[in-house]
Amino acid sequence: MYKTKMYKTKKTTKMKENNNKMKEDNKMKKDKMRKRLIGIVAPLLTVALVAVGYLAVAGAGEPLEQRPEPNEDEVRNVIFFHPDGYGLSHWNALRVWLVGPDDRLNWDRLPYMAPYTEHMKDALTASSHGGATVHAYGVKVARDSFGLDEHEVITALSGEQMSIVEEAIQAGFATALIGSGCITEPGTAAFVASVEERGMREEIAKQVIESGADVILSGGERWLLPEGVIGRHGEGRRTDGLNLIERAEALGYTVVYTRDELMAVADTATKVLGVFASGHTFNCEPEEVLRAEGLPHYWPWAPTIAEMSAAALEILSRNPKAAEKGIFIVAEEEGTDNFPNDANAMGSFIAGERADAAFGVFADFVEENPNTLLITAGDSAAGGKHLLRQPGVEKVGEARINTGPDGEWVKAPLLDGIDGPGTAPFLSAPDRKGNQWQFAVAWATPHDLSAGIVARAKGLNANLVTELGVVDNTDIYRIMYYTLFGEWLGEDYEEHEDTVFPVTNRVARIVDGDSIILETPVIVDGQEITEVRLLGIDAPETFSEDPSHNQIVHGQRATDYLASLIPVGTEITLYTDRRKLDGLGRLLANINIKRGDLDVNAEMLRQGHAVSYVVWPNSYYDRRFEVLRSAMVEAMQNERGIWNPADPLEEIPLKYRKRKFGWAPEQYIGNFDTKEYVKFQDMSVVPIENRVYFFSYDAVIAAGYTRAVSGNTTLRLGTLNQGGNEETIYTSMSASLHQLETIDDAFVK
Repeated sequence: MYKTKMYKTKKTTKMKENNNKMKEDNKMKKDKMRKRLIGIVAPLLTVALVAVGYLAVAGAGEPLEQRPEPNEDEVRNVIFFHPDGYGLSHWNALRVWLVGPDDRLNWDRLPYMAPYTEHMKDALTASSHGGATVHAYGVKVARDSFGLDEHEVITALSGEQMSIVEEAIQAGFATALIGSGCITEPGTAAFVASVEERGMREEIAKQVIESGADVILSGGERWLLPEGVIGRHGEGRRTDGLNLIERAEALGYTVVYTRDELMAVADTATKVLGVFASGHTFNCEPEEVLRAEGLPHYWPWAPTIAEMSAAALEILSRNPKAAEKGIFIVAEEEGTDNFPNDANAMGSFIAGERADAAFGVFADFVEENPNTLLITAGDSAAGGKHLLRQPGVEKVGEARINTGPDGEWVKAPLLDGIDGPGTAPFLSAPDRKGNQWQFAVAWATPHDLSAGIVARAKGLNANLVTELGVVDNTDIYRIMYYTLFGEWLGEDYEEHEDTVFPVTNRVARIVDGDSIILETPVIVDGQEITEVRLLGIDAPETFSEDPSHNQIVHGQRATDYLASLIPVGTEITLYTDRRKLDGLGRLLANINIKRGDLDVNAEMLRQGHAVSYVVWPNSYYDRRFEVLRSAMVEAMQNERGIWNPADPLEEIPLKYRKRKFGWAPEQYIGNFDTKEYVKFQDMSVVPIENRVYFFSYDAVIAAGYTRAVSGNTTLRLGTLNQGGNEETIYTSMSASLHQLETIDDAFVK
């Protein structure tokens, strides 16, 4: 068994063993990965721009220039993203407003989570500057602390009198501090600045500029220029005469002031200072003030936090330090705290939407770079935001907030509509049935509240969040430090032994036609796993409001057939492949049973209860692809199950999920025989039995596929409306990419 015990306050080799094991599982992918660290940053930058209507280009998934070759034995990346003041109720409210109660946010893509405790040395509720200081040093400090323990120098949990960012800079990591707030905001600044009072903004700004961080993106020009000096966004306020813009340029920073200027240098500069506003990049005032003064929630020329994030990843990717040691980013969306503190509901939603877009950028990066930890937590729940249903009203009203001395309820205008109290209610995004509901935002207080905070993580060592059970604010530092430096600081934790595959187990429950629950958990990277997703196949789905839906009928048949193959209690053998877990934390496995050494995955295909679903690199090598393809072709030729022309499956599960949820991780589809690929929307030009799915352009290149521009490309000319199955009638013809992209949708639905 492989052990992943974390020892107290001393160097351990277990971190390296754990990461080496993970690298072995991903070696085939990494060895061919264009020898560059961050192949995803080019498409990420494009996605961030397209999301705000800034850029629309063809071929956005193509790589930019060659990146430095990473040192695989040393590279570790950590991204700490802090949506300040956003607690669990804020995220749940945002989900309802932005995507609907049945859909999922980018924030929901972080699979490991636990309750978060934010108490300080001398207070139950954290302050922004005190909470950031704990994150930066890993020890409890007084609530009124900014990089110090009130007035005393801090010895961090590591034993050094430095923050984790300062240690990372000293160790040679490429670093970035990015935020939508002023450069003096503690969510990022407390990682490199130490002052006795939060109001010492001139000194904070100076220490940030001189910190050695490679990328600094924020607002706050007023604290970088002397009084009387007019900058791009207004007049300076420094009283010491220092011009920190000039100081930054002398230190080698390229200085930019707008979204346009940032994007213009993102693919060329390696050291950037972005100064996007005089103060914050947003206007944190109540709705009534913004309305009266004609102010926007965010300044339109400033990049969003998602755009800053994508640009920072692109800039850091060319830094030789990123290839030698790795990347460490501390990012903060400050509007998620300030708007709730001003009881501005719409501003709070807009800030949350921007934070969620940044989570999308970071989550995509982690999926392409598995040596990366993405970890997040707020340090308080600003304003105590909740939703209150408002059916049938034109304007939101008052609400009872508490009982008075006489025992009677006291009412107050604590409800916000779309433009503050007394305005029209918000309308939720549709649920799965298309329903929308009116609601108001209810505020408890203008202050930061304790409780209701969740820590979440994705990627390398993210399982530690769940294993801890409850994540203290000091644990954020501990997990980041462990990932960067390979040393677990503090108390011991229970030893876990990773399961060695193949392994036998028993079936506890059949979930659907391609997933089961195990009787005994298996351990992967220290995490207990009981749910198994059958590798290489995709059975029809079983979720729908209509039980008679074609997809659901076939899904239930697949579930029943799998249950007949491996009833509850059946002893099975689990075989894993290069990638052991999917994005939902399920074990990816092939299942065999002793009865005739039956290959359960292939049998589901052979009997027509699933389609092949090979996501590279799993099920691709060692002739596994041919085994699965042969099984499915047999079902197609014999018109079994979903291939029965009298009762065919009308839509493959992947397209069903895409249509229902509007999103799918599969970006490119390859033809196993021709080694050519097309984009997702052109999937149907590749015969279903030849399809290989890729989550990224880098994976396509690593597998050795080329773009299907011309030549013999197999096109399907049958349609469901003609009574045939979606994927059964094909013909081969020569076509250009332009022809492929302009085929009538009736033929490539």
